[in-house]
Amino acid sequence: MEVAILGLGTIGIGIYELIDKSEYLKDIKVKKVLDKDKSKESILKPGQLTDNFEEIVNDDEIKIIFEVMGAKEFSYMCIKRSLENKKHVITANKEVIALYLDELTKIAKTNKVSLMYEASVGGGIFLITPLLECVKINEVKNIVGILNGTTNYILTKMSRENLDFSEALKLAQQKGFAEANPTADLEGLDIVRKITILSMIAYKGILDVEKVYHFGISNIEYCDIIFLKELGYDIKLIGSSFNNNNSIDIAVEPVAVDNYNILSGVNEEFNGIFIEASVNDKLMYYGKGAGRYPTANALINDMIMIMENKGNNYFTNVNKLTIKEDLDKRSEYYIRFNNGNQIITDEITRQEFLSQLDNIKFYARII
Repeated sequence: MEVAILGLGTIGIGIYELIDKSEYLKDIKVKKVLDKDKSKESILKPGQLTDNFEEIVNDDEIKIIFEVMGAKEFSYMCIKRSLENKKHVITANKEVIALYLDELTKIAKTNKVSLMYEASVGGGIFLITPLLECVKINEVKNIVGILNGTTNYILTKMSRENLDFSEALKLAQQKGFAEANPTADLEGLDIVRKITILSMIAYKGILDVEKVYHFGISNIEYCDIIFLKELGYDIKLIGSSFNNNNSIDIAVEPVAVDNYNILSGVNEEFNGIFIEASVNDKLMYYGKGAGRYPTANALINDMIMIMENKGNNYFTNVNKLTIKEDLDKRSEYYIRFNNGNQIITDEITRQEFLSQLDNIKFYARII
């Protein structure tokens, strides 16, 4: 079987290397790699590199396309065109999947090909496929988890090694966990896309990713870590969604978890996701959420499922979902105000908390 890779960045190189080195994949041939950087020709075989997508999408010998460019509109166009040309598509692009999951699923079904996106959530964790299987029988009640390896790595380093935010971020970039422009990770946008994808699959409907509340860790300081650490809490950036009769309370925000909470033990670049379902009750998924090879391995596993004719487990859209935050939900909050004062509130409603948000520099909801 001949395949193509769109994008030869960190993950694309990981895919290329795993295919090249694996005895199990000896019958897989990477025919083309799309990248505009001609200097990457040196790490490929002659004739593999191209900057022309048409060479790939119109090649009848190419049956599977890996999309790992991380772009938005161009990636969406490439995925759509590939499915329409009856090619299986495997992607890690959580932004495109969060925005266009229903449309792309319909195109894949029409053309009797697979759309696979295991690596879009959880890095190397096998999560999407089990969730698609789970919802065939179960009604999912809620999802709560650490879904971004970059921010979790930063928060772990700040807590364990007494680093300030800039030092921890620089270390994450050196390790390859954070991009040169880490805004999507730090502001929580990456987790917004991931919790939206999981929620759409779990609750069997479409959600508007643009309407999901998020508050990231860009403004965190070492004093926030210390203040809560002395009280027995760790700060985690968490995505959560709760289903109340198809009204979805969904958010991404910093959370202070006590040392007895299992999420407190999810550190470094690891992710931990809890799913509560009607039949299976509580499920947990744990593993590396960032890094070249864990993510590339998830993409390769999708390819193997296609090869073994297991790659048509499509997303189901049957429910009309709405996003509605539970403003009566009561919680304690750690707050650092714009003037530098730090407090822990009594239990207040979500509405009362949000009314103060303009005066808040950083916060963590306490659970």
